[in-house]
Amino acid sequence: MNWIGLRFDEQIMRLPQAVDAFGQIRLATGSIVLELDTAELDAPFVDLLDYRDPVDWAHSIRVRLATSGHLSVEFQDGPHSFGAELSFSPLDEPTTVRVTLAWDCQHARGYIGLCLPALGRWHDTEMTPTFAPAYADLAAMLDSNVHWGIHPAVQLVGLSRAMEPIGVLPGICAGTPVATARGPVPIEDIVRGDLVMTAEHGLQPVRCAVARVLPTFGWCAPVLVPAPNFGLTRNMLVMPEHRFLIDSAESEYLFGIARVLVRADMLRGISLGRPPVAARTASYHQLVFDRHELIGTAGCWTESLFTGELGGTEQRLRNTVLDPARVGPVPIHKEMASPCLKDFEASVLVAEMCA
Repeated sequence: MNWIGLRFDEQIMRLPQAVDAFGQIRLATGSIVLELDTAELDAPFVDLLDYRDPVDWAHSIRVRLATSGHLSVEFQDGPHSFGAELSFSPLDEPTTVRVTLAWDCQHARGYIGLCLPALGRWHDTEMTPTFAPAYADLAAMLDSNVHWGIHPAVQLVGLSRAMEPIGVLPGICAGTPVATARGPVPIEDIVRGDLVMTAEHGLQPVRCAVARVLPTFGWCAPVLVPAPNFGLTRNMLVMPEHRFLIDSAESEYLFGIARVLVRADMLRGISLGRPPVAARTASYHQLVFDRHELIGTAGCWTESLFTGELGGTEQRLRNTVLDPARVGPVPIHKEMASPCLKDFEASVLVAEMCA
């Protein structure tokens, strides 16, 4: 477990592993993660974070975002400083943004990333850390110390003692059984080479298995899809954008095809909820195959990880869970296993199924 502390809507949570962490002086490897809704920004150019040490004014951390397409980060400690700037397409429509600042001083490596999870896009650039941020400063950030300026649009602040990946979000919570050649196996226990049952191509070998532990607040809060919906034999926890296969007469009537993929968060109205006990973090997992597949999970069919053209861009994947240096070659997926409904189409389908 790498997350040390979280701050969500004024709730401050120190996780158990923070007891030892905050006894140290510097965080040699770590990440700050911010999540915000751009609809809440009060100006086109804002300071998301702005810290000035009350004793030493040359001691600071600043994160600035311009919705026109610019993100800048600066860490300063006396005469030493490091940071980076990132350009991206303008944010013309309100959306959720996740900003990640990650550093590893031992290997003189870091990056900043801006993710748009609702759009499935991200941007990142490298930065070279020249010193390790002080734990006292980071603890003050979580405690909403008066010397920390955190913009009201920032809903989530997370602090980790690891370089948190950006971009790709695995979608299935740990504990979900997956149909394999040796019977149901929890998804977290499946490894490269295991044979998994797919809807269209029978048993297929896993090319890589990826995982991320994420805060269960904001965009990454899991949704509960209860059994027996969609053939489920047990309740299933997934990321909101994880897609389920819907095979229905209503879909065939509306779209001319019975089998379609629908995001979990669009299934509200059929049966959907939040976990009864909200843990502070969740372990999300996903499997990659030669093709985008529909895999047997807890009695229903849900999607494997769709890579699109990412498999041909090693540099693009370096700061994600699909880093080829860790998981091996990543396949290119030319098409999805079934047609994927747009949000408005999914809304119409759900309304028809509930009628």
